[in-house]
Amino acid sequence: MKLRLTGAVAFSAALYAQLVGILFSVLIARKLSTTDFGLWAYVGALISYSLTPVGLVGGWISRDAARGEKVMYPSLMVSSFLVASGLTIYIAASTLTHSQIGAGLTMLLAGLLILVPNALANIATAIASGYTPHHVGLGSMLFETVKLVSAFTFVVLLGLSSLPFVFLAVGIGHASSMLFLLYAAKGTAGRLDLKKYLRKWLRGSIVNAVMIASGLLFTADVILISLLTGGTVVTAYWQAATVVGLLVNASSYLAAGLYPRLLSGGGLGDADKSLHFTLTLAVPILFGSIALSDYILSIVNPVYSVAWMAASLMALTYFIGIIMGMYNTLIIGTEQFDLDRVPAVKEYLKSRLALGVYVNAYTGPLYLSLLAVMLLLSRDAGINMQATSISAAKLAIALIQTAIYRRYAKTFTGFKMNLREVAPYFVSSLPMTLVVLVLKHLIGQPPQQLILVLRGAAVLSGAGALTYFAVLYCLSGKFRLLVREAIQTVRVYTTRFGLLPRHR
Repeated sequence: MKLRLTGAVAFSAALYAQLVGILFSVLIARKLSTTDFGLWAYVGALISYSLTPVGLVGGWISRDAARGEKVMYPSLMVSSFLVASGLTIYIAASTLTHSQIGAGLTMLLAGLLILVPNALANIATAIASGYTPHHVGLGSMLFETVKLVSAFTFVVLLGLSSLPFVFLAVGIGHASSMLFLLYAAKGTAGRLDLKKYLRKWLRGSIVNAVMIASGLLFTADVILISLLTGGTVVTAYWQAATVVGLLVNASSYLAAGLYPRLLSGGGLGDADKSLHFTLTLAVPILFGSIALSDYILSIVNPVYSVAWMAASLMALTYFIGIIMGMYNTLIIGTEQFDLDRVPAVKEYLKSRLALGVYVNAYTGPLYLSLLAVMLLLSRDAGINMQATSISAAKLAIALIQTAIYRRYAKTFTGFKMNLREVAPYFVSSLPMTLVVLVLKHLIGQPPQQLILVLRGAAVLSGAGALTYFAVLYCLSGKFRLLVREAIQTVRVYTTRFGLLPRHR
């Protein structure tokens, strides 16, 4: 498996998926009321909680699939019981909270159209992420494409712009992705050795249960925001701001090949290569997203363009999250305590895989407490300031978590980021940002018409990208080497498929 090829395929797929996902967000944000758009985010939070049972075994399925084991049939068998548990959780949560946020119970229960196919798609993703990780990005592309086409059909062509039809469109997308990933990972199909894996996964699920429980504190933010503000309007503004952060997060897929590479015997050289490959695009996308935050929000819906500060903070939060994810991948990817045996639960809890439990256990309550305080302090300052306060709380916790993971990554693996080597990415982003800001000043405020704001954003992004890569090529020897390797790879593949003549 080629580390950069996997990363490049995953990133290209992720970027496509993010862009199509934004188009989907634009579609529903412009068709739904602010309240319904916030309710869309609230249902997503409830679904995250309801997917907890499925998450109990997903990580262990990926680890075994990465080692070439036949996990498909045992995975599907176990997931059938876990999905039933998720349905119970979702129905109970909807019944208990619908009146507090002013939503109808029937509307919340329509989210089941997403939950079931989403749960099954998660199992398929767990299998594929270990066995054939580059197909995960392609599955994401398929999901976003089918979701957008289905939503366009329901909402625009048929005029069915109510939330249940949006939920149905998402469910169809998940079902398509699930079928594709299962086919891509068909090599993991084999004899149904349920007893072998059930024992291992159930032991591991105890650890995962603790990990997921601590992680659920962070998915409680949407629910807490809606309950404290008595509705879903503030949630809608923050959800729109999160779209800007998701653009930055797309570059994290450049490191998609690192985890399976480490599990199969890779080392710090692979981590360093993956880090530079990721930062090559993560840094300029961060700077560009902040500079164009008002344009991006205007694309979603002009009413949300005032939340540019919240969006800028979310972009920075997701960038910090990419760095944290690299450290975490190093920590768990080099752990081999479960390589040739079924460890005891105590061994799981003492292993590096449990580090996330302790980090989330400490920072989760801190995050929710800080979030509640920020919302209470800004409750009279308006919706925009409340959304900004939420993003500030999110950023503060991301910085704390990254510092913790950085320390343990250095302790366990000896990895240390060389700031001098990554400096060219930041230095090259400064003139890029200056060019974008000057051009944006000349163009003026984002127009209201969607086609005009898209055209403006495309011009500004293109000018920024040309500036960044030109400056980076002059500053970074590693980037020049990467360009030469990319050109050579393209030549190899084009020659192989007969697009270029072979040299004699």
